Amino acid sequence: MNKIFTFLAAIIVATSVFAQSPEKLSYQAVLRNASRQLVVSQRVGMQISILQGSVDGAAVYIETQIDTTSVSGMVTIEIGTGVTSDDFSAINWSNGPYFVKTETDPNGGTDYTMTGVSQLMSVPYAFHAKSAVAVTGEKPELFGKCLIFQVLPMTQAVYGLLTAILLMMGAGLLGGGGADMSNPMLGTSAIGIGLVVGLTGISAANQGMVASASISATARNPEVAARGIIYTVMPETIAIFGLLVGILLMTGLGLL
Repeated sequence: MNKIFTFLAAIIVATSVFAQSPEKLSYQAVLRNASRQLVVSQRVGMQISILQGSVDGAAVYIETQIDTTSVSGMVTIEIGTGVTSDDFSAINWSNGPYFVKTETDPNGGTDYTMTGVSQLMSVPYAFHAKSAVAVTGEKPELFGKCLIFQVLPMTQAVYGLLTAILLMMGAGLLGGGGADMSNPMLGTSAIGIGLVVGLTGISAANQGMVASASISATARNPEVAARGIIYTVMPETIAIFGLLVGILLMTGLGLL
């Protein structure tokens, strides 16, 4: 049982970090009132708008939320989970740039007296696939190029799967035999290998951002698609190094 549990832990570590995040945006800000004093430990009302094109652009999404600031005046919210009549999932993220506008009532109501606007520099990979759908909906001839951009970040999940299979083979869970996993050091090392591969796989998030930006650029000028593919591939080298380190460790520990 200890043998199985140890490798289940290693397999979970190696593969779970590749899961995609829900459809929402994390947002943090430090709130100050008109006198430049921090708004601390106070219930505040907020209206959040996603503006398209510029700081004065049209609002494609508006929602309201109520939150409580921290002792340092920070508010943390998830855009996409507030009260709204708009559809957050309908935003075409490839048709940016986008800006986040926040309006705040420090008294917790809707009398918004504090306003701030900042550019949304990137979006999570969870929104990236929808960018491809939106572009191909308007320009079907770009399907092939957009498909490449969508698939590339997903290839990193293969590294987690491969690591899990190799670890199971080394433990004798596939095909019999295998190393003696009653050795605590060997079991801990297996978890460490999963961590190495899993943590380097986080680069898939950055790769998804590059891919999303490349989709947007390709929609405007299809001739830049090849350059976009090169840029999108580059972050994956981090995950490749992680996989290589994992294989070398498994070889050195006698798991392969």
